[in-house]
Amino acid sequence: MKQPSLVLIPFAEYSIGSNVLPIIGPLGSSYRTTTAYEVGKDKILNLRGVNKQLRHWEGDKVSYKSERENTNYYIWSSDFSNGAHSKNNVVFTSEEGIAPNGKLESWSMKPTTEAAVAKYSQQLVTSGSLDESTFSIYAKNDGSEPLNILLTRGTSPYTIWGDADFNLTSGTVVENSNGIARIEDAGNGWYRVSVSGTPVDTGAQIIRVGTGSTATYLGDGVQLWGGQFETNRIPTSLITTDATPTFKNDDQLLIYESSSNIFTEHEGAFYFDLRFDDLGDALSMFTFNDTTTNNRVQVRSQANGSSIMILVSKDSDLFTYVHNVDAYSKNVKVMVMVDGYSSRISVNGTIVAVDTSTTLAFSDVTRLVNANTDYTDNSTRFSGIYTDIRAYPMKITDEEANYLTSV
Repeated sequence: MKQPSLVLIPFAEYSIGSNVLPIIGPLGSSYRTTTAYEVGKDKILNLRGVNKQLRHWEGDKVSYKSERENTNYYIWSSDFSNGAHSKNNVVFTSEEGIAPNGKLESWSMKPTTEAAVAKYSQQLVTSGSLDESTFSIYAKNDGSEPLNILLTRGTSPYTIWGDADFNLTSGTVVENSNGIARIEDAGNGWYRVSVSGTPVDTGAQIIRVGTGSTATYLGDGVQLWGGQFETNRIPTSLITTDATPTFKNDDQLLIYESSSNIFTEHEGAFYFDLRFDDLGDALSMFTFNDTTTNNRVQVRSQANGSSIMILVSKDSDLFTYVHNVDAYSKNVKVMVMVDGYSSRISVNGTIVAVDTSTTLAFSDVTRLVNANTDYTDNSTRFSGIYTDIRAYPMKITDEEANYLTSV
């Protein structure tokens, strides 16, 4: 098998101490000025330091997580004793169990009455945004279910824009009357539950967590930890808060050549193994480029959440191809082969597109970024996970490309 000039494989960090295999000599770094939580082995959340790529484990497979900047507006996110959390027919007791970060930090919300009345905790939260927003929280069954999340306007008429019930035993959404509900296994009996919708105004919003929308279940309680309210279509990596909203910077990646042999100018291939977050836009990008839009090989999201775009620009001669593939719930493998005669694309083991409209080659391709052209551009930041990125400075046949994108 032909040897690439650059390989970015997260698993290599565990075997050789570096995630970029220095086959010829690339230079580069990841940048993030804030700490952030990553999903470790056994789904335990680990706090990752600044300028460290976020690792994302799924069983024995590790990838890297890349996200745009974000803010958690839900204060005292894991301290439910604070007065910011108003209580109605419930009481909280601390250190009832091991939280998703492996520490004794979870709180148990227990009813104070057996009457069939509403039992919940809520907080008034202001993000000032009319964009799609998401509330998420880690929850574990402690004898009471279903768990209800209710999102409403903070003042009369209290318009509901998110409402869902969750079964914390089966790990399912059992009712979803407003907004979009999700539940994700977080390990050790924990689930991350979330509801997304669009606030009806920019004022304060009621974020309510209760023991069921009908309020008739007389159970023991539920463990809670790590609440998060953010302006985003889906829940992102946990951002813990105290007395004020907390900001997390975006995950920036830049790898550039330190010699003239890493990125080919005349013929070669570029490989991407990615999974996109469904952000409802076409602005999530991973790109080999020359610092401009003139010379690029790029894979990017699409707003429909059911296809991707593959883009090749050779001295501004542009070829784009949109491919319908599930790249939002599973990894997609893409190989783009280029020379002075054609651009060829393989996706998940099949040649899906060939362009022979240009005889141009690249004038220069010098770096890899998880954005469009500028690695600092948050608006085009790739949001999702990346498992394997490679550059080959030689011709790759269709058969070789299909093999690499199918294994």
